[in-house]
Amino acid sequence: MKQRNWILKVHGYVGVVIGLLVAIIGLTGSILVFSEPLGHALSPSSLAIAPQGALRPVDEIVATAKQAVPDGILEFMSFPDEPNKPYNLSMESSDDKHLRIYIHPYTGSILGLWHPERSFMSFVVKLHAHLLAGEVGEIAVGVSSFLLLGLSITGFILWPGWRKLSAGYKIRWQSARKILYYDLHKVAGIVMGIFLALVSFTGVIIFLLHVFPKAIVFFTGPPPPPVEMAALPANSVPLPLSQLLKKANEAMPGSQTTGVSFPHGEGEEARKMTIRRKFPNDPFVFGGLSHVDLDVYTGQVLGLQKVDKPTWGTRFGNFIVGFHFGTFAGLPSQILYVFVGMTPTLLFGTGFVLWQQRRWAESRKREKKNLLQKAIAIKKELQEQQPQAAYSENALPANSPKATQPKIRKKPRLTLGIEAIDGDSLDDLIHSLGLVIPPEGFPEKFDT
Repeated sequence: MKQRNWILKVHGYVGVVIGLLVAIIGLTGSILVFSEPLGHALSPSSLAIAPQGALRPVDEIVATAKQAVPDGILEFMSFPDEPNKPYNLSMESSDDKHLRIYIHPYTGSILGLWHPERSFMSFVVKLHAHLLAGEVGEIAVGVSSFLLLGLSITGFILWPGWRKLSAGYKIRWQSARKILYYDLHKVAGIVMGIFLALVSFTGVIIFLLHVFPKAIVFFTGPPPPPVEMAALPANSVPLPLSQLLKKANEAMPGSQTTGVSFPHGEGEEARKMTIRRKFPNDPFVFGGLSHVDLDVYTGQVLGLQKVDKPTWGTRFGNFIVGFHFGTFAGLPSQILYVFVGMTPTLLFGTGFVLWQQRRWAESRKREKKNLLQKAIAIKKELQEQQPQAAYSENALPANSPKATQPKIRKKPRLTLGIEAIDGDSLDDLIHSLGLVIPPEGFPEKFDT
């Protein structure tokens, strides 16, 4: 019982400390479950595209984007994964603002420019990932995910259904508010607890990958050995993207291009382009894990990462993605995860009320205990200093007729149990202990 009380205290205090943060993370997660359709609905990519022949050349798509934002720097280009999807190019403008350009894949016309940083979905993502507080917020989210995993485990331990199964799932709707909150807390916790534990566990893994990015090799395998770049001829110009894509096809046949990361930075980084590829049997759901690194000036293959069959690392990576974003069973699991994301708010609300009531009860119990100890000390001191009869309301002279009558044995009124006390005041306690307050009052040293 002592161990259970200790677990209950830890569960309550941790829940109160991180409850609000976890509620915010959960509610934003419920929105992000459908981030793709919501993002498309709020961006130009939602425009209907009817397939009409061959796709426009990629060099023309890139030129259109550069013409739309002359001072912009290309960062990434996402290729359509379906016939009715546009090209999506990410650019950084001269004022360090990020924007996306959506281009029609069959006509080459610009469907629209979108500033993701100003969008509602971008706000939700930032609130979910780092609480709008940068690196400090990201650490807070990671720690909260770890503590949520602990709350899920302690919640399973405290669940009353282990002793009686029906009690663990029963909700007494007509009972007092405290009982109703308790029932809602226990039932919501046990029903959604396994999913909260999975979300928090995968969230911790994602957080650790942000902190230690090199740990990605556990999922993709060791990186290819570095290749020394060839000397750059004078007056060299970058090769067209179409030519670089052709070299990527030759280096990794049987795969399909899903995206291009354009060169950035200085030195060798300013010459390296990463072309993301995906094999038909690639187990990763987003964009593929394979890639080819090329020198944009010479076309030299600088590195090659080939993932064309499942490994334990890719399976674990899919597990993390599927159970954190709710995509493991398609639309049904996404709908389920909307309610999973709302559960922390319910648990925090009911749990906070229960924790507060428990604190009040413990405070009242301590107060009664202190008053009881004080009253016992007063009784002991009075008994030592003056005869008990002097304070007894039943004391009679020796020659009184009633004094000669047989005494009826009464049940002792002295009770050490706190529950037996009639009231919270010192006077009530003294009467409960079988004492009578003398007319002249207690000695002054007891007035506390």
